[in-house]
Amino acid sequence: MRIGINCGHTISGTPGSGAMGYLNESNETRAVGYKLMELLKQKGHTVIDCTDNESPSASANLKNICALANAQPLDMFLSIHF
Repeated sequence: MRIGINCGHTISGTPGSGAMGYLNESNETRAVGYKLMELLKQKGHTVIDCTDNESPSASANLKNICALANAQPLDMFLSIHF
Protein backbone atom coordinates (compact mmCIF):
# COMPACT_ATOMS: atom_id res chain seq x y z
CA MET A 1 0.00 0.00 0.00
CA ARG A 2 1.23 3.54 -0.79
CA ILE A 3 0.57 5.82 2.19
CA GLY A 4 1.16 9.57 2.38
CA ILE A 5 1.86 10.97 5.84
CA ASN A 6 1.74 14.66 6.72
CA CYS A 7 3.26 15.67 10.05
CA GLY A 8 0.96 18.56 10.82
CA HIS A 9 2.07 22.12 10.33
CA THR A 10 5.33 23.87 9.38
CA ILE A 11 8.32 23.53 11.70
CA SER A 12 8.20 25.20 15.09
CA GLY A 13 8.80 28.92 15.07
CA THR A 14 7.53 29.51 11.53
CA PRO A 15 4.10 30.80 10.42
CA GLY A 16 1.48 28.06 10.59
CA SER A 17 3.41 25.90 13.05
CA GLY A 18 0.31 24.92 15.02
CA ALA A 19 -0.53 25.01 18.71
CA MET A 20 2.11 26.06 21.21
CA GLY A 21 1.97 26.31 24.97
CA TYR A 22 0.99 23.12 26.77
CA LEU A 23 2.74 21.24 23.97
CA ASN A 24 4.41 22.19 20.73
CA GLU A 25 2.18 20.70 18.03
CA SER A 26 4.84 20.91 15.33
CA ASN A 27 7.36 18.92 17.37
CA GLU A 28 4.82 16.36 18.59
CA THR A 29 3.32 15.69 15.15
CA ARG A 30 6.79 15.01 13.79
CA ALA A 31 7.65 12.65 16.65
CA VAL A 32 4.47 10.63 16.02
CA GLY A 33 4.55 10.95 12.23
CA TYR A 34 8.14 9.84 11.71
CA LYS A 35 7.67 6.89 14.08
CA LEU A 36 4.51 5.92 12.18
CA MET A 37 6.39 6.14 8.88
CA GLU A 38 9.09 3.86 10.27
CA LEU A 39 6.55 1.28 11.49
CA LEU A 40 4.63 1.29 8.20
CA LYS A 41 7.84 0.80 6.21
CA GLN A 42 8.76 -2.14 8.45
CA LYS A 43 5.41 -3.69 7.51
CA GLY A 44 6.29 -3.40 3.82
CA HIS A 45 4.27 -0.32 2.90
CA THR A 46 5.58 2.44 0.66
CA VAL A 47 5.47 5.66 2.66
CA ILE A 48 5.58 9.14 1.14
CA ASP A 49 6.46 12.02 3.49
CA CYS A 50 4.01 14.82 2.64
CA THR A 51 5.27 17.15 5.37
CA ASP A 52 5.88 20.80 4.46
CA ASN A 53 8.38 22.54 6.73
CA GLU A 54 8.98 25.84 4.99
CA SER A 55 5.73 27.55 3.91
CA PRO A 56 5.45 31.29 4.68
CA SER A 57 1.80 31.03 5.84
CA ALA A 58 -0.80 28.53 7.01
CA SER A 59 -2.69 28.74 3.69
CA ALA A 60 0.52 28.13 1.71
CA ASN A 61 1.25 25.18 4.01
CA LEU A 62 -2.12 23.59 3.24
CA LYS A 63 -1.68 24.18 -0.49
CA ASN A 64 1.80 22.61 -0.47
CA ILE A 65 0.66 19.59 1.55
CA CYS A 66 -2.16 18.96 -0.93
CA ALA A 67 0.24 19.31 -3.85
CA LEU A 68 2.68 16.83 -2.29
CA ALA A 69 -0.09 14.30 -1.67
CA ASN A 70 -1.80 14.76 -5.04
CA ALA A 71 1.51 14.31 -6.91
CA GLN A 72 1.61 10.69 -5.72
CA PRO A 73 -0.60 7.72 -6.54
CA LEU A 74 -1.54 7.19 -2.88
CA ASP A 75 -3.91 4.59 -1.48
CA MET A 76 -4.24 6.51 1.77
CA PHE A 77 -3.30 9.94 3.13
CA LEU A 78 -2.97 10.78 6.83
CA SER A 79 -2.42 14.21 8.34
CA ILE A 80 -1.40 14.19 12.00
CA HIS A 81 -2.56 16.94 14.35
CA PHE A 82 -3.07 17.50 18.07
